[in-house]
Amino acid sequence: MARRCGFEDPFLLSPQLIYSVMGALKQGGYRSASQYLESAQGAHVALGHPWNAQLQQARRAAIRSCKRFLGNAKQAGAFL
Repeated sequence: MARRCGFEDPFLLSPQLIYSVMGALKQGGYRSASQYLESAQGAHVALGHPWNAQLQQARRAAIRSCKRFLGNAKQAGAFL
């Protein structure tokens, strides 16, 4: 999805990449957007890129935004 948003390396995170991808996931209604960001953060650090305060702030803001107005979780119906 990062490549579709115009970013060449999806695991070289920047605040703009975080906001773009998380915004797309939010618009798509993904309830697990924060888990995708957590995985991307792990790959970013594993590749030797630094994790700094600016990225941490973008991460917190994006996760708060994605969780806003989601409502309660829905229970799946019983299998018959």
